[in-house]
Amino acid sequence: MNVLQTSTIPDNLFKGASNVQSLEGFFSDLNLNNMNGQVYDFNNHDLFKYCTSLSSIDSIFRGCQNFRMRLAPEMFKNCKLTNVQYAFEGSRVIEKLPERLFYMVNDQGIVQRTIQKMTNVFNRCYNLGYGSDYRYLQVPTDLNGTFTNWDDHVVESGTFLGDSYTIPQDLFWYCTKNPTIDFVLG
Repeated sequence: MNVLQTSTIPDNLFKGASNVQSLEGFFSDLNLNNMNGQVYDFNNHDLFKYCTSLSSIDSIFRGCQNFRMRLAPEMFKNCKLTNVQYAFEGSRVIEKLPERLFYMVNDQGIVQRTIQKMTNVFNRCYNLGYGSDYRYLQVPTDLNGTFTNWDDHVVESGTFLGDSYTIPQDLFWYCTKNPTIDFVLG
């Protein structure tokens, strides 16, 4: 079922949505193409600014294979996320994952450490590491093993066409109750 009958996401879609607690699967599998393939840059949009009660974005962009998006630091800053699992799985997230993507603060400015579920949040995001011009971004290739760790912030996986990919040091900066983030990339 298509929630939106448009080719892009209106900037004011969630304006006034301060009581919305879940957007699970909201855009999932929609054939959005953002005005004929242009990159939807979350740095230029405050889509979730008013979602102050939002706790679950489970599968929100899952399977949006035609919707190229660039994620932004602190794009969920005003939210109270507890569940981000599968949020971007199989989507067209491009370039790099921004630092402090899931950074959140409450009304008093206190950092929120509420995320509990993040299984496969970036699984099958095959465009990570590629720019908006489809060219591969240069990333470090010196690895200390084959799994993500907080010492080198690098992951090696066939998901990224056999190359390595830099994980920002502050990607999950103070956002989780549980420091275990298994299967973030699938």
